Amino acid sequence: MKYEFFNSKIQGIGCRSTQDIKKGEIVGREPYFLISNDLYKDIFKDYVWNGNFVNLNNSLLINGLGNWCNHSDNNNLNLKKDTDNKFILFIANKN
Repeated sequence: MKYEFFNSKIQGIGCRSTQDIKKGEIVGREPYFLISNDLYKDIFKDYVWNGNFVNLNNSLLINGLGNWCNHSDNNNLNLKKDTDNKFILFIANKN
């Protein structure tokens, strides 16, 4: 793996790279659940992903890296559905 989880003083659990990663490189390939926004509103609000992967009524709950990586507007990863639509790819958008 190109990343590790650690005890973060900011959010409790953090995620950081363990090696240099180049722009365009796949950092992770993670399975996901498609969940209703009605369910996630309170329970999973800090862990779900929205955007062009889902419709307005659903969100993605991504296992592994997806739950712990930075949800910043200035992020360093892009998401892309794998060709079989069962996994999400995390792709570096900068070195």
